[in-house]
Amino acid sequence: AESAADDAFNPYTFKGRLTNGDNFWGIDAAPFVVGGALFVAWSGGETTTDPPETSIYLSKMANPWTLTGERVRLSRPEHGWERQGRGINEGPAPLV
Repeated sequence: AESAADDAFNPYTFKGRLTNGDNFWGIDAAPFVVGGALFVAWSGGETTTDPPETSIYLSKMANPWTLTGERVRLSRPEHGWERQGRGINEGPAPLV
């Protein structure tokens, strides 16, 4: 969503779904800037596992509502403490 002004109480415009076309779901998006380039990290899942697992992904952005390029998997649940019931990696918090 994009605000019509700097005031949080102004109307917002829905800019669209943040996707690169792969149709996998994602939550916990965390945008950040490195060297003047905009990136976003998020927790997402693929429907190819049962139960579904979540991994941490990264993508470069053209602007705050458009991904550019493919998503890159940064981590997947591999350790026992990440696999309580099902594999979960979520809540990325980039430190720049």
